[in-house]
Amino acid sequence: MNKVILNHAVPGQHYHPARHLMLLVSLLVCGVCVAHYLQYQQETNALIQQRDELVNAVTISTSPPKLNEKEKAEVVAVNVAIATILRPWPRLFSALEMADSQDIQLLSVEPNVTSKSVRIRAVTLSVNKLTSYIDALKQQDVISSVSLNSTQAVRVAGHAATEFDLLVRW
Repeated sequence: MNKVILNHAVPGQHYHPARHLMLLVSLLVCGVCVAHYLQYQQETNALIQQRDELVNAVTISTSPPKLNEKEKAEVVAVNVAIATILRPWPRLFSALEMADSQDIQLLSVEPNVTSKSVRIRAVTLSVNKLTSYIDALKQQDVISSVSLNSTQAVRVAGHAATEFDLLVRW
């Protein structure tokens, strides 16, 4: 019968202390890295918990105070006033700017919230430019109607011009 004997010792290898020292140093570095990671993770968790506590404290402290009926009515009135101030102007003035022409020189723009209208006084050198300006205003979605209130012949820098007054409703 044949026998196989396994000998794991390779002949010619000797004990090298540098190899053992490198293994020990690498294990030590690995241990330091793991310890640093665990410390970093604990600090991160503590910061997350502190942030959550601060967010909850801010949420609790910013809750609206209890108001009586008079104060509630004042708040509602202020909100309505703010809504009427902010509501039409950005859309309305962008519509007026889109219809603007180089040949039309605006003299005044007088908005009126109660009648939902804007009175425009302007001057043009050509009546055709006036009609095209009115048509451009009528094409805007925000504007419901445009009416020509008055026209007047004037002289601008020695040239014949037309001063006109429009009433624009939104």
